[in-house]
Amino acid sequence: MRFLLSLVFWGICASASAAESVEALLAQAAQGLGKTTTLEAQFLQRTTFAFMDIALESSGKLCFSLQNRRQPMIFWEYRAPDVSGFRYAGGEAELWLGTSAHQASSAEKQMLTGMTEQILQWVSFDTAQLKSRYQILPGSSDHSLKFVPAQESQLFASIELTFSDDYERIAELCFTGKNDDVTRIIFNVQSINTALSDDCKQ
Repeated sequence: MRFLLSLVFWGICASASAAESVEALLAQAAQGLGKTTTLEAQFLQRTTFAFMDIALESSGKLCFSLQNRRQPMIFWEYRAPDVSGFRYAGGEAELWLGTSAHQASSAEKQMLTGMTEQILQWVSFDTAQLKSRYQILPGSSDHSLKFVPAQESQLFASIELTFSDDYERIAELCFTGKNDDVTRIIFNVQSINTALSDDCKQ
């Protein structure tokens, strides 16, 4: 009986400790990321498939500006092995594939608006919004958190965010798909809170 009570007590303490750890990380990330108004970074993306012994790699550039939070700018471009990307600014969106670019259709604009809102939630780290949409758990390291959608998502089962040591940027994103495919994106930040370079234009 004492053994069972000890297990229950240990489980309660462990759960409380995990919750405290999550809240502490959320507070640190919100404080650190809240300082960021512009960011320019290179990224490396690697996707592994659960049913195949292969991995796909691509790399590119991410830029964003939150200097006007009502009109944020997001630039995301894959540069290798093929060129494609999008730029969303002032409520307008442009997409490109290779050298061919076009203004987003209404359906594409709606998709990119939703995507931009998601990116901005992570970038600005709106903890209230994140808590309303995800179950938040300790991640695989001291500087990471795991987010499980509160409502089932067709796109992914979970997202793990790894923060930089100073919590002022997201160092790595890891998406686990519904079928256990894993996409890992590692960011190499070039500048924070400075004027964006011309490299952030299509």
